[in-house]
Amino acid sequence: MTRRPSPPVWLRLAKRSVLSLLLLGLVPFGAAAQGRIFDFGFKAGVSSNDLSFGSGASTSTVLGWHAGVFARVKAPLVPGVQGEALFSTLGSEANTAPGTLNVRLDYVQLPVFLIFALGPLELHAGGYYGHPLGSSVQGTLEGVDAAILDDPDADYGLVGGLGLHVGRFYAGARYNYGLKDLNTGEGPDVRNRQAQLYAGIGLFK
Repeated sequence: MTRRPSPPVWLRLAKRSVLSLLLLGLVPFGAAAQGRIFDFGFKAGVSSNDLSFGSGASTSTVLGWHAGVFARVKAPLVPGVQGEALFSTLGSEANTAPGTLNVRLDYVQLPVFLIFALGPLELHAGGYYGHPLGSSVQGTLEGVDAAILDDPDADYGLVGGLGLHVGRFYAGARYNYGLKDLNTGEGPDVRNRQAQLYAGIGLFK
């Protein structure tokens, strides 16, 4: 079996940053709530998922969902940082004249991004790492080895979106742009694309 290459250094640092932020959620409520600089909470939402198969196939989006926890540090006058640990479903349906491929992927996603706030409105920009948990692949597609997608590789990419923060409540829209080619064999590049809508609640007022 071919050994998968280790993820880049920045991805390993991103994962460690997320875990460090999430561990902060275990500190006492009183200490963490000072100045509303820190928050820890839960979020969930729906997603529209697609796989980019290059120019050789037309694709249609599939609906999915995501849920997990977040931790953030946001001082009043400087950009903040937020990390998350999410279970997320992805996938797509791809069609060419010779066949159709239906792909469903399950990942643990670890986004880390900067928070630029203007009152209750926020701009988010950063990256994510995705660790595969499982998959369901049905059908065939010319130039794509379905067995490879049925054992997906780790994923990583860019994160961008808009958020709304009012009191303990959060909502927003986000787009994940995958940079990793999941088709490690020959054939077209296969990359994740995901648009998310979410809502969440923080534990600290």
